[in-house]
Amino acid sequence: MLPRKEDRRGPGGAGQKGKKAEGAGPEVALLASYWSGRSAAEVTEATCEGFAAHVGSPSYARRCLGDMQAALGEARRAGILRKVVTVTLPAAPAPREDWLSSPEAVALVRTCWTHRDTQLRQTRDGPRLVIGRKRPWAHLVRFTP
Repeated sequence: MLPRKEDRRGPGGAGQKGKKAEGAGPEVALLASYWSGRSAAEVTEATCEGFAAHVGSPSYARRCLGDMQAALGEARRAGILRKVVTVTLPAAPAPREDWLSSPEAVALVRTCWTHRDTQLRQTRDGPRLVIGRKRPWAHLVRFTP
């Protein structure tokens, strides 16, 4: 499981573009498990496809290889590498086409608007479910088209 976004941020918080957290994340560990013992010259289309097969998920392989591409670019700018290393990313997944139908959207808005807060109260006769006046999901209605 991937860490939450705020766990991956650096010590300065969200305003620092391009700066990751201090420790190596799971992407770096996965990259190290496959690429350890190889040089930057061995980064080819075939080895990138092999890494994608090693990972199993094309989307996660694309993310990991994107991190590696950024690190290699930074090493090039710092003068560690002399040549530009081209990292071949797997194809981006198709955009999602799932949208709510009109009846589904109406049902969602109706549920958000009419849902009432419920509480379980202990009485002398035993536990009792009390429906309150609050509508905790009503604010979601304004986000619907």
